[in-house]
Amino acid sequence: MQEIFAGFFEQLGLVIVIAAVFALISRAFKLPLLVGYIAAGTVIGSALSVASVGHEVLAGTSKIGLILLLFLVGLELDWIQARKQFKNAFGLGVIQIVSSIILGFASAKLFHFPITTGIYLGIALSFASTVVVVKLLSEAHDINALHGRVAVSVLLIQDLFAIVALMLLSGIAGTTGSLPLYLELTWLSLKTLGVLLLAWSCNRLILPVAFKHIAHSTELLFLCSIAWCFLWVIGMKFLEVPMEIGALIAGVSLATLPYSLEIVNKIKVLRDFFVVLLFVGIGSEVHAPSAEALPIILVFIAAVSFGKPAISFITLALSGYRVRTAFLAAITQSQLSEFSIILIGIGVSSGQVVSSMTGIIATTAAFSIALSTILFAARKPLYVALKPLLKLFERGHHRHQSLILGDEGVLEPLSNHVVIFGYHRMGFHILKSLVSLGKPAVVVDMNPEIVTHLRKEGVVALYGDVEDEEIFDACRVQKADVVISTIPHEAETLSLIAEVRKRNRNAKIIVTAHSLEHALLYYKKNVDFVMLPHMLGGKQIGELLADDGGAHLKKRKSDEMNLLRDQKNSLFFE
Repeated sequence: MQEIFAGFFEQLGLVIVIAAVFALISRAFKLPLLVGYIAAGTVIGSALSVASVGHEVLAGTSKIGLILLLFLVGLELDWIQARKQFKNAFGLGVIQIVSSIILGFASAKLFHFPITTGIYLGIALSFASTVVVVKLLSEAHDINALHGRVAVSVLLIQDLFAIVALMLLSGIAGTTGSLPLYLELTWLSLKTLGVLLLAWSCNRLILPVAFKHIAHSTELLFLCSIAWCFLWVIGMKFLEVPMEIGALIAGVSLATLPYSLEIVNKIKVLRDFFVVLLFVGIGSEVHAPSAEALPIILVFIAAVSFGKPAISFITLALSGYRVRTAFLAAITQSQLSEFSIILIGIGVSSGQVVSSMTGIIATTAAFSIALSTILFAARKPLYVALKPLLKLFERGHHRHQSLILGDEGVLEPLSNHVVIFGYHRMGFHILKSLVSLGKPAVVVDMNPEIVTHLRKEGVVALYGDVEDEEIFDACRVQKADVVISTIPHEAETLSLIAEVRKRNRNAKIIVTAHSLEHALLYYKKNVDFVMLPHMLGGKQIGELLADDGGAHLKKRKSDEMNLLRDQKNSLFFE
């Protein structure tokens, strides 16, 4: 067996085959694919005949995977937009971090670990995995929902804390003791500040000019972006700082460039491949725990998977968010971060953390990530089941209400109006037609920047998503003539149809589908019309081609150009 799989590509191929088998099993049981990847890694790590040929490959490839994933996370974190989230979430993030540190320290002291181990463990437990959370929210189309934005805002605070903590602790671990501790801490603080200032300076002065010339070639743009990432990774290695920090900072430094979206799209292919190896690698660190370690691991998993989300939920609910938003945001915090494993590794290598903690944290991280994906998949039925209990923690929802309705606080009474769910793309054209007809309309969108822009233009706009029951009352669906949804996702569309019919049996419902199967399903639910964008486009082209004289085509071209100019001048044209 070892002779057959002795080469690098043979080993890598075996790992991919095992991961694919377990991914298919996960899909068959309707479990998230991440569960399958971790299970595959556990099998690779525990079966001696396989571990001897696959473990070395995983060690290297999963490291590259984590670097690329953190680079992408940084790329998708536009600091200009994040500043508003940072301001709103700072207090919440600090409370969550401090509470998690106390929870972790208490868990360590429960088993009589040394104080330094307890401190490291407390800090490690305060980090949730940005990679996992962003992946789950993106796949569920919740990244722009209110609970998604709240979760990402808290993660932003955690990531900043992680960068500072890892740089300081890794520096302390590498000190020789030749200087007094206060001088060492001063030097480490200055080094951390210097790295962040360097990233900011590059973002402001160097990168816009350099990438303006690079962006003319998509191939060169891709290559130079990856090179920039690894330049920071190498630089962090030289400064004796965890390399993963460099990848995150490199991504953040590119995030505000106008080419960031194209860079993300190019690198996603690599990400999808390396995400498999990363989580297989995390699973491979899981080994059968000893009798002494098993109760410790179970307590840590409970603290991470249930204690941390409980703290986040209570904090959010008491600070003014509705319990639905608080619950959906809190449940994303139910796993350990990759930074947690790195942090414990630093502590063990410096002798400040007991060596047995490495295996305990690796196992806790693997199981908490797997469990968090399952909890996230079941988040909606869980919320329905726990709603009576969760309501006990609601103390008003002024934060939520202000986001939905804006500064006005109360929406003027409307009747016989049109409600548009989703402004982007088709919603723009629908609203333009309604304005020209003088028909009153309300726009509901998950992007707060779009909502703010529309309000400035005098449009009645609400911030919310179709699975939030309160938004239907806020936009007065019960008095509407027509409800239009440009959202193409099945679950959201079915939820919208049910909520509208519950409140207003006479309203006309127009929805969007991207497949014939979904369109037929919606018609069975008694909607009035289903928009199929590809069919509408094809029909329009057919009508243009039927015009033999070409006069209609020329007029339509002129009208279309004017419309495109209007939309380009509008916000968020893509």
